[in-house]
Amino acid sequence: HVASSQDKECPTTTGRLVYVDLGANWANTMRLFSDVGPCQRRSPWEVYAFEAVPVIASYVDNFTSWLNGDGPKPVMRVPPSGSSVDLHRFSKRYACHLEPPVSAKRCLKGCKACLYRHLRNALGALEANATLASADLVQQRLRLALQPPTTTLAKKQKARFTFVPAAAGAATGTMEMVWNRMALIHGGATEKQLADRLEAKERGQNPNIFSDAPSERAEVNVVDVATWLAESFAESDYVFLKMDIEGVEFDLMRKLLDLRKLCLVDLLAWQCHAYHGDCAALEADIRRTCPHIDIRSEGGKAAYPGIDRATIREILDESDFLL
Repeated sequence: HVASSQDKECPTTTGRLVYVDLGANWANTMRLFSDVGPCQRRSPWEVYAFEAVPVIASYVDNFTSWLNGDGPKPVMRVPPSGSSVDLHRFSKRYACHLEPPVSAKRCLKGCKACLYRHLRNALGALEANATLASADLVQQRLRLALQPPTTTLAKKQKARFTFVPAAAGAATGTMEMVWNRMALIHGGATEKQLADRLEAKERGQNPNIFSDAPSERAEVNVVDVATWLAESFAESDYVFLKMDIEGVEFDLMRKLLDLRKLCLVDLLAWQCHAYHGDCAALEADIRRTCPHIDIRSEGGKAAYPGIDRATIREILDESDFLL
């Protein structure tokens, strides 16, 4: 296997540089490979970004075209935030950060409700691109992993970006996804069964917060990411895997373990969701099986930023928004 991603220098290898972004949200982590890990300055990178929420996927698809130099940059109608901390930065332009309960760093319930009032028209205008629902399109884009970028790409740009409009999973198929427009302020959506339980809990704590944002549902494609990784990449490649997939990480990582392909991964940046399983036990299994993997948890001791630096700059640049 390539040298440990914990080394101070990027591993010397003839393999590929691969970044897989599971849960791309508003495209706000698609350039994280430039911020995290020892290979930031190497190229060319291959970026594979997955996002399933239909009304977000349309934006990410256009954003990917722009990153590849194949189209204009899409107008931001919703802040591409990934967390309550990111929202807090943005909320100051409307003084929403002053809504109780007040936090010095996070946009809490009052702040989010305030933002929703200001952004509800922009959120309501979001539309899905029906062509992205095609299972054939998903497979076509997944097959690009069998075609590494050419050396010509390295001279023109740092990465080749591929957007896969699907949810990450451990089996290929479909699932019903649920979201509401208010939660889309920070990309919130999840599988229906789990979402119903979480939404009921949230309503009990604050019954008015979702009153103007009814739930929406759609059947979305699911990709067996474990098998795709195993069939597309080799241990000579440098693989950076980022995951924020609302509990699906348990099934996905267990399948990689079962396939004996987990050690393909060199750098793992993830959010492990304890409501779905034992995060400490899963991490212990990962470390025991593949001790070379550099594990970063958002907000943990070995933290990774919740969104990439390029997105932070764009959030702070008011000219990028049409509200």
